[in-house]
Amino acid sequence: VWLIPQAFRFARPTSEGDWPWRRFPHPEEERIMVYKGLGKGAKGVLYYTFYSVIHNENGSVEGLNSHNPDCLELRRGIARMSAELHALGEYLALGDNMTHLWNMWTRTGLVEGELLLAGSEALIAVLVSRNYFSGEYRFKIKPVEDIEVRVAVPEWMPVADVFILTPYEAQDVEYRQKGFERVFGKLYDFKIPRLDSAAFLVISGRDGLREDVEKKLKIWMRH
Repeated sequence: VWLIPQAFRFARPTSEGDWPWRRFPHPEEERIMVYKGLGKGAKGVLYYTFYSVIHNENGSVEGLNSHNPDCLELRRGIARMSAELHALGEYLALGDNMTHLWNMWTRTGLVEGELLLAGSEALIAVLVSRNYFSGEYRFKIKPVEDIEVRVAVPEWMPVADVFILTPYEAQDVEYRQKGFERVFGKLYDFKIPRLDSAAFLVISGRDGLREDVEKKLKIWMRH
């Protein structure tokens, strides 16, 4: 399954007078689209864009090769995000969505999550902020702070390491085991200090996974 998020805008109204998609997606808006799709099980991302034909009276489309400042910002955001996707790519490709009511939830309505099981290697919680406004003319988002996430880890899977992946590094996450649930497994609580838009919370089932991910992150990192 491929995810195809929007990465274009219409530069001016069409000949029929309509003016859909009059702005480029904000980089954080694009990130939310991508992470939502990956959380639902998408295995690849292909951005829906066009070459620039801003003088076409029937289309006036601007794609990712536009020199519009908003487009340049969007390109940089996609490039930064691509490092994270490449770093976790092999685990996302393995990921099966196992989200249901009792094996993952957050203690705030401002963050939604999906849980992916990547074989015996890792659990990946895909966290996405809801604390935003997306309108015809603008996009606004505010960080969500002090997030608590509870995950039921399968009984057979050890918790060797836990981290949040950012565009630049893997950051430590505070966590503790809270108990055991007979059907779903070991209950863990994770504390996330801040979520700007979307992030991967990685629960590693083996030693060395963080190092492998960070090595790939450095190869693909864009500033």
